[in-house]
Amino acid sequence: MFVKKTQKNIAKTAKDLIVKPIYYHFPVVDSTNTTAKKCYDENKLKEGSIIYCSQQKKGKGRGNNAWFSSDNESLCFSIILEPLFLEASNYYQLHKLTSISLIESLESFIPEKKLQIKWPNDIYFEHKKLGGILISNTIKGSTISLSIIGVGININQEKFPKELINPVSLKEICGRKYPTENILKKIGIQFFSNYSKLIKDLNSFDSCYQKRLYKLNKKSRFIIKKKECTAIIRGVNEDGKILLEDAAKINAYAMDEVKMLIV
Repeated sequence: MFVKKTQKNIAKTAKDLIVKPIYYHFPVVDSTNTTAKKCYDENKLKEGSIIYCSQQKKGKGRGNNAWFSSDNESLCFSIILEPLFLEASNYYQLHKLTSISLIESLESFIPEKKLQIKWPNDIYFEHKKLGGILISNTIKGSTISLSIIGVGININQEKFPKELINPVSLKEICGRKYPTENILKKIGIQFFSNYSKLIKDLNSFDSCYQKRLYKLNKKSRFIIKKKECTAIIRGVNEDGKILLEDAAKINAYAMDEVKMLIV
């Protein structure tokens, strides 16, 4: 059972689309993404819905990775969109939108600090992971009819499982505890403000996304086709593939073709 937190939702005009968030709180879920999709399919939630939880039992990351969440210490939520204006080939614009919205929101709590985007779906503070993104899209014809954008952010944790290589929380960065709902509301406002910009201009976040890439123009270690190598990150192309320079040649790699090694 969920609790509805606000009343306003969506206003549409012929020239534009304005989406305002509605927040729904679930005390316990397996995964906010799974719950959001189920509720949407049952016509219980619409575009603009943001569901969040106090406890997530089976949070998911990219691939087979799990997302660790601490009860009432991490922020786990999913956003429901119906981006019918977006061609399936432009799906990575949703990653850019989400990454930049998170950075702009979270940096207001981190004075004089800069966050970065570790391709393809992590938010980094210095060399540590502050949050992650998992997006699931439904394609209808040539466009994206539904997008479930899952986000996990470490807010007030001070202890993490040993198997996590490089986690960090907002509390560890800033030295204070934060109400998770306050941060969620700030993210929601920033996200849908940026969403309106994306509707008007699909390239709204291209430049700032590239500039925020973790280790941009620096040598890094990767596993490519099961082989470890060194390459320089030169950016991300319009298909969401990472551009790596090796031996004076730049190649593009999809998410399932390459893995960055954290050293």
